[in-house]
Amino acid sequence: MAQKQLHKKPLGLQITVARKRAKNKSKKRDKLLATQNEYAPKYKRCCCCSINFLAAGKQQTHCKKCISVVDQIAATKKRLAVEKKLDQQLLREYKGQ
Repeated sequence: MAQKQLHKKPLGLQITVARKRAKNKSKKRDKLLATQNEYAPKYKRCCCCSINFLAAGKQQTHCKKCISVVDQIAATKKRLAVEKKLDQQLLREYKGQ
């Protein structure tokens, strides 16, 4: 039985062709992943409670629950600062009389 001998490319050429194929595959994969990631929803981890949430903006670091708490704290601090300022004004007026 005579076996057919296939014409093979030299080993060095086979390796370079394989490298080119791998490079092209990786380029295609990277391009596909980039387009998928562009439209994929961006999930982030909340810095307070470590819950994954859908981020609306790049700077958002808190989930909805923590944002409301942070806003309440900020409003309270602002109110206290205003009250302190008014107290100081009243104290100055009282000392002036």
